[in-house]
Amino acid sequence: VPAKGMRQGNRVLTELIAGPAGGALVGWLFDRLLGTSPALLLVCMFLGIAVAFRNIIKISGERPE
Repeated sequence: VPAKGMRQGNRVLTELIAGPAGGALVGWLFDRLLGTSPALLLVCMFLGIAVAFRNIIKISGERPE
């Protein structure tokens, strides 16, 4: 069913956007609070990228039926 494949594609796109963006936002907030700019922004953004890739690998293992 093409709709299932499109849903998987949208999930992958969401992960690619939300992971790094969420990590960067959290890192930026901690940098503002702690005055460590830009260290925590970079660390959290890369953690967000890693989590996004892990989730994409899990999504790719699902069968679209």
